Amino acid sequence: MTESGEHRPYKAELSSLSAQTKLMPLWYKQILVALDGSEDSLAGGRLALEIAGSCGGAVRAVHVYDVKIHNSRFREMEPGLPSRYRAGDSMKNLRREHEFLMSDGFKALSLGYMEDFLLQAEKRGVVATETAVEGRNYLGILELLQRERFDLAVLGATGLGAQQDGMLGSTATRVLRRASGDLLIARAGGEAKQSCPVIAGLDGSSHALAAMQRGAAIAAGLAWKLELFAAYDVAFHRTIFKTMAHSLSPERQREIGLDRQEAVHEELIDKSLESLYGSFLREGIRRLPAADSPVRTCLRPGKAYRALVDYAGETGAGIIVLGRFGHNREAASDIGSHAEAVARLAHCHVLVCGGEPAGAEAAREESGSFPWEAEALERLERIPAAVRPMAKKAIEQEVAAGGGDRVTLAAFEKIAGRFHRR
Repeated sequence: MTESGEHRPYKAELSSLSAQTKLMPLWYKQILVALDGSEDSLAGGRLALEIAGSCGGAVRAVHVYDVKIHNSRFREMEPGLPSRYRAGDSMKNLRREHEFLMSDGFKALSLGYMEDFLLQAEKRGVVATETAVEGRNYLGILELLQRERFDLAVLGATGLGAQQDGMLGSTATRVLRRASGDLLIARAGGEAKQSCPVIAGLDGSSHALAAMQRGAAIAAGLAWKLELFAAYDVAFHRTIFKTMAHSLSPERQREIGLDRQEAVHEELIDKSLESLYGSFLREGIRRLPAADSPVRTCLRPGKAYRALVDYAGETGAGIIVLGRFGHNREAASDIGSHAEAVARLAHCHVLVCGGEPAGAEAAREESGSFPWEAEALERLERIPAAVRPMAKKAIEQEVAAGGGDRVTLAAFEKIAGRFHRR
């Protein structure tokens, strides 16, 4: 791997690996599509119809309109209206006409937004229905998702109030943070084609592996290419030590052995993170079914979200697929920082997946019940805490890939030595 971000396709590993799992067919049977007439939402509607058509799913188009906020704002404006509108019964009549316009007019507008979408669905043979909801837009979408349990929700990154500044709209931001299921944030101009890859971001977590499976199913269903991507951040640890060197007195630095700790981190982190994340890519390949051609992978140094967004831009990606959470999920967290950053910054569609793999294997991965010999665990404790969980997962994956059912000291030393030599 070079600092310039050279692509590394792992062709040798691909040719020697056989499929370990069957690719689950795309199971998006009920898809919610939020429409508001904006270019982003229309792009999302087109992609939703393609996905639904590939898996036999049905779609529900929804537009949420807020009459209350317009009526409230009109009342606030009344004192500033010309006097002829405030005299006699004029104001009463004006209020009645405005309320009628808002209620009936917005409902008609909602149905108009969805009319063309339903025609397009009919042409594609996709079952589609429509719903117009009165209320705050993000609340209406979230309530529908909670009440009816859609498999996938699709909405535009921005709405009609977009400022063309690249920022994620307020509705998309609020839904992204609170929707627990799979959510596709759509952007116009990022129209995916067969030549545009579906890029799955991997970090070794079961959330990322589950998202990769969804991405692989979408790519297969739509006949698009699939690529796997991982990024490892060595600069973060270097920054920590630089900060400590500036912040701590020489006596305190000697007390905690800062020089020795920094040397250990350079030896273990700088030289091994690339190999560790390379193992995550190989594990992703192992979980994919045998393909007619090798699946392209890319491993780069850098902050995960930034490296993934940059790579997607370079390759003209159609969709980025990633898990809602990574390794460091906390109980109070509603979404991982990298997933949110990618959804905000990417110029293509972004699918944030909320689920995890089903079955005993996933349970074993999350609970850490893969058996370890005491000597191997002792050696694991020597790895810096910042990367220990990822190293543990990578070693378990390597052992499982070789047909083992426990981590022995010999297996640990063999795998760790292979990482260290790369």
